[in-house]
Amino acid sequence: MSPTVLHKYVNWVKDIAPKDLSSSTPATETSHRPSGHFKRLSLLSFRRSSKHNPKSPKISTDVLPAELWFRILRYALRLTGAQAIDLKDPFEPEDIQEDYPNIHPGYFEDRRACRRACRLFDSLVTEIMMEYIVVHTQAELEWTVNALEADTFTDKHKRLGDWTTRIDFRVSGEYDPDWVLRLLTVTPNLLIFTMNTGRKAEFPEHPMNKTIVKGLIDFHSQNLKRLDWAGMNDAPTYTDLHLIAKNIRGLTTLHIRHLYTLPSTEVSQPMLVFPSLKSLSLGLIPTNRPPDFGEDQYPFRWDPFLMYLLGRPFQLSKLERFEVDICPISDFFSMYGHKIRTFRTSSWSSQDCLNAAFERLIRLETFHYVFHTAPDCHIPLYHPTLKRIAVIPRIEEYVEVPQHTYQCCIIKPLDNLLANVEDMNTKKLTDVRICDRGAFTGIFESDDCLFWHWRRRFQEYKNITLQNKFGDLDIRYAKYGKSPPRDSYYLIHTERPAPATSNTQTSTSNPSTSATAHLLNIQTSTPAIQSSNNQTSALDIQASDNQGSPAQSLIASTSTQPQPQPQI
Repeated sequence: MSPTVLHKYVNWVKDIAPKDLSSSTPATETSHRPSGHFKRLSLLSFRRSSKHNPKSPKISTDVLPAELWFRILRYALRLTGAQAIDLKDPFEPEDIQEDYPNIHPGYFEDRRACRRACRLFDSLVTEIMMEYIVVHTQAELEWTVNALEADTFTDKHKRLGDWTTRIDFRVSGEYDPDWVLRLLTVTPNLLIFTMNTGRKAEFPEHPMNKTIVKGLIDFHSQNLKRLDWAGMNDAPTYTDLHLIAKNIRGLTTLHIRHLYTLPSTEVSQPMLVFPSLKSLSLGLIPTNRPPDFGEDQYPFRWDPFLMYLLGRPFQLSKLERFEVDICPISDFFSMYGHKIRTFRTSSWSSQDCLNAAFERLIRLETFHYVFHTAPDCHIPLYHPTLKRIAVIPRIEEYVEVPQHTYQCCIIKPLDNLLANVEDMNTKKLTDVRICDRGAFTGIFESDDCLFWHWRRRFQEYKNITLQNKFGDLDIRYAKYGKSPPRDSYYLIHTERPAPATSNTQTSTSNPSTSATAHLLNIQTSTPAIQSSNNQTSALDIQASDNQGSPAQSLIASTSTQPQPQPQI
């Protein structure tokens, strides 16, 4: 009988344990914990003093030193993004992506369980928690502040609050801003501060509290690098942004979902100057404005706010990354387009302005496309410096939909978009990545034949790599070799939207290739679509819906096997 994992672990513990423990109780067995075994730990030096008898059995935490236990627990329980000053990048490895904007609740349950294990784990997990503080309730806020203020190691070692580099404030109900101010006073090395409140509110109820704004300026003007307002409530006003720009000169990343109010255009306003800002992200403005607010005070587009940044070029002198969920039509790209290397926008808001924006983004290297399922969404066909395209789902939550809806609303638009990318004339484009999360979850499993063919075409004809969010399609498709997956068959239909044209330069693709679909040469066994030479031509197939009427879908699924209900 082969040894179990538990037996292997016991033998491993015996091998690394000191010689005087050869006859002691294994770590997996119940052993008596001597009274007063743990002394209060110096969390930063990891020096422990124990009163136990050397001849007595040691408990499991004594097998490994505290430094190693800290590394093990930190690997399992820490939140990535404690020092993520830059915004999330889809081309980074998924295992180092920050847990933003949503953090899985299992992290906090595991932390509570480990803290109940013993005093050593309680101390180590507490330190791990303080590196990246997440506050959900007023009670958690008070506990965190009390824990930081109670720490007294100030002579030779850092206090717990000195290790804090990020605070995510996610309280959905009422909270006391004075407690937030106290939290800011005991975290002197804070780099990132995010506000995500009012998630259940129907409209913005109140702006950012002036006490918190003053605390950020008074205590963190020299070290703060990233500010993030992602919630419905506590949005900054123009006055708040001016104070932040004036006093926090080292700010490099700024994300704003919306401004609570804009000043009157009839009164001259002070200029916003962000001397160190490299990344500016403007989110999706809520459609319900605050009560008694007019359109001039609370517009649904970002153009009125961006006008305040067009006074002088030095207002955003170091801008390299620009994200905007509602694409502007102002002169913003005319002034700053030559600086931007990374651009992110949504397909539904950029249909009328994306061509003009691409003409002015002369140094663009990375394009993040928040993809909507509208069939007329497209990417301009020409750009001389574009290297990478990331396709991001607009819906980040998981829902279940019927298979026909999934094909029409997800797979067909993605197929349209990949055909659009193939028609592009971009000599430097080498990487196209579909972030299979949210609405795109499972697309490479349920429609692997389709993406297998697109990946092959991109590599053979365009020298472009098609990847998922993990970047492991090479490993996943290696088992198929040169033959497509046999579990389902998909065909590219001939009805493709007319390619978008750019004023700068038109595509040099083959006209017949742009006008018709490519023959995939898929062998099928379905008599209804089998041709005389046993090869199925996309030119001879008409996609149809469940009622048999002609459909506009570019994909016709011919599998006779039942398919599982997809998750979006």
